[in-house]
Amino acid sequence: MTMWPTDEKDLVRWVRASLQPEDDVEVRGLDEVRISAALAGADLEHLTVDATGASLKLRFLRATATGMGPTDAPSPPVETTRRPGTSTLLRLVAAPVRIQGYPLTIDARLLDAPIDWIEYERPVIPGRAETSRTIEIARQGEGMRGFVDASIRADDLGPMLTAVMKPALRSAGVRLRRLDLTLSADGDAGFRITGAARIRWKLLFASARGAARIGVSRDGVLTIRDLDVGSANPIVAIAMRAARRMTRKQIGRTYDLNAGIAADGVRARLHDVRVDVDGDIRVSARIG
Repeated sequence: MTMWPTDEKDLVRWVRASLQPEDDVEVRGLDEVRISAALAGADLEHLTVDATGASLKLRFLRATATGMGPTDAPSPPVETTRRPGTSTLLRLVAAPVRIQGYPLTIDARLLDAPIDWIEYERPVIPGRAETSRTIEIARQGEGMRGFVDASIRADDLGPMLTAVMKPALRSAGVRLRRLDLTLSADGDAGFRITGAARIRWKLLFASARGAARIGVSRDGVLTIRDLDVGSANPIVAIAMRAARRMTRKQIGRTYDLNAGIAADGVRARLHDVRVDVDGDIRVSARIG
């Protein structure tokens, strides 16, 4: 019986197909991303996804109704094979990649991760053949370690988000006319984000502003220190009064970035988490 993956080329084909996100988002330019891999039996010596120099553009597609209700959902596919192994190096690098034309630099590495190669009787997502196979972190990620480092020019964040959001909002009948976004340092362990937006929906023109102060602990816990929203448009301001009461309730709340990792049954945690803001916005963390 042929086991997954059969060879490096098979693995690279699977990774390239899996890079395309699900649902109603299409990413153009993925053919510019370089992928390489080396196998030693069931062990993955390295898998590198190098997006350096690639230019990716996100396109939001209109959601289409499938007519499938909750009772019509197919049962989960049956797992047919599971083969244990070890991944010596998983790496994602981009120095930089351009998202909607704006440069983003990333270097993320995961070292010495226990993995399982899994095959199912049929694709998990209908119509996507690659989802009949997958790689999972196994044995609670025991012994794995790694780091992530990402940065973008502070002046590019607002325009990049505008370029990403405009098509998505347009498909919902909303036109984003302007988005101003500013990040700045807020003490040694936090940042402040302020924003203002103007939109048009049918015959309604609206503007809104917001500001938030976010604390970041070294072990990956975010704390909302302050949060405020408002509008110079009197009609919108009235509508936002209820929203303002809700936002005040958010002040002081914490969000543990490790919760998502733990939900997958992995014991590794984030350490030395930092968000530095000057001319660049840089996010870095260690995994262990």
